[in-house]
Amino acid sequence: MKLFLSFFLLSAFFLGACKVTQKGTSSVTEQSSSNTDLSAKIIFTLSKTPCYGTCPVFKMTVFENDSLVYEGERFVDKIGVSSKSLPKGKVKELVSKFRAANFFEFKKEYSAPITDMPTTYISFTDKTKTLKIKDYHGSPEELKQLEQLLVDLVSDEIKVKK
Repeated sequence: MKLFLSFFLLSAFFLGACKVTQKGTSSVTEQSSSNTDLSAKIIFTLSKTPCYGTCPVFKMTVFENDSLVYEGERFVDKIGVSSKSLPKGKVKELVSKFRAANFFEFKKEYSAPITDMPTTYISFTDKTKTLKIKDYHGSPEELKQLEQLLVDLVSDEIKVKK
């Protein structure tokens, strides 16, 4: 009887924990979708992966309607999902800069046989063309500058730790 009661209580605990997790996830999704028109076309994405140290880990998506969704994961001041509006015309300005830098001429991957570096994934969609780049190490300075333009969109408000 004791064994059955222990099993029952343990099962109830785990089922309850799963339910709380689901509830928390849906409220985050509802919050981000209520603040941003997710039917708008994605123009830019940028994500930074972990390293062995305290590298910031986050993702961001920039939409054609001058809105942005940010998801902070680790070693950033703001953890979780949030959204914001960018100044009107900001996305068009960024598109011009990416075009001027010939974004689609960059390689799809920059890497080197070293360890402990974070990886930056950056993508740009211009009309019907999309390029996603994996930047681990050794990318051109022009690409780093474009990455920084996107990071700057969240650093003022979100305060990404450097």
